[in-house]
Amino acid sequence: MYAIYTGYVSNVDPKKYAGFDAETFFKIWYKNTRTYVSSEIQIKILGPEQPPDIELLENVKQIATYPNLGHIGDYIYKNKEGLWCGWTAGIVLGMIDAYVNEIDFVYKEQDCLAFGDYISSMYGNDEDFDIVYGECKLMGVAQSLFLVKRNAIPKIIASLAQEPDVVILPEDKFLKLPVKQKRLSFGYDRDRPFNPKDPVFYIQQLSKDDYSILERENLV
Repeated sequence: MYAIYTGYVSNVDPKKYAGFDAETFFKIWYKNTRTYVSSEIQIKILGPEQPPDIELLENVKQIATYPNLGHIGDYIYKNKEGLWCGWTAGIVLGMIDAYVNEIDFVYKEQDCLAFGDYISSMYGNDEDFDIVYGECKLMGVAQSLFLVKRNAIPKIIASLAQEPDVVILPEDKFLKLPVKQKRLSFGYDRDRPFNPKDPVFYIQQLSKDDYSILERENLV
């Protein structure tokens, strides 16, 4: 068993959300998630804010709200201090929730849409792994969609806490995790172009053109 975890902030760059504001894109994100994931699977929201009207959505729960801890850039430029930026702190909190509820942790970022039976593809036929995440040309490691097995969570959190994010970026920390890793068998994260006819794929930081392609294929 698993749950889908995501963050939510309202102050977003529409250029990375297909021209939409956060509230509108969350509705798109939720519809996209429920198209491929049964309503029996809980969606859990983390972050400084709560998406509007989530009480009207099926099996969606805000598990925590907390101050906006900022982007990694805030720590690089010394606007904030601390071990973890907001993204890392959020996934750690989500993983703790998954661990105490005895489920696996699936993270699908606020600006990520995924298509097809991506959950089955993430688990695959190989049970001998602890974490599966993607790749992209920009950062090498892609973290907008990934899965962590429940029993690997303590080791992963301990590893993420060894150095501040400003010293080792979150993407590089994933490469150093002392657990069994594998990569997603499908694209694309931030890479472009993407093929909307792929049976399974995901994309992050959508442009208006990306969204138009999905509309033409009746995927949104």
